[in-house]
Amino acid sequence: MKKIVLTMVALLSLTMAQAQSENGERKAPKKMDPQEMVDRMAKDLNLTTDQKTKVAEVMKDQQAEMKRHQEKMKETDEKMKKVLTDEQYKNWQKMQHHRGGQGGRGQGGPRGNRGPRPNGPRPDMMPE
Repeated sequence: MKKIVLTMVALLSLTMAQAQSENGERKAPKKMDPQEMVDRMAKDLNLTTDQKTKVAEVMKDQQAEMKRHQEKMKETDEKMKKVLTDEQYKNWQKMQHHRGGQGGRGQGGPRGNRGPRPNGPRPDMMPE
C-alpha cells in the first residue's frame, strides 16, 4: 500500500513537472479524474486488477479529502472576510498566497524550504 501511495505522489509530481513548458512558463496542469489516474498508473506500473481496484479507492478517498479541504479553506476565508477590514483582508490574502494557501506555492515553490531570504524578509510581510 505504501508503494501505491508513493507512486501516486510521484505521478502527481510528474504531472506538475510536465505542466511547465520548455521556456519556463507555467501552465495549468490537466486535471485528471481518479479513473484517468488509475488508468495511467495501470499502464505505467503494470498494475494487477486487484491493485487497480485498491488504487481507485485510494484516489477516490484522496479526491474527497481534497474537496473537504477546499471547502474548509473557503469557509475560513468567508469568516476572515467578516472579521477583517477590507485592507486587512487584502493583506491577509497576500499572506495566504505567499504561505501556500489558496493557490500559493508554499514550501514546494522554486526556493523550497531553504530558510530566510538572503536580503531579509519581504517588506510586505513585516508587521507595522
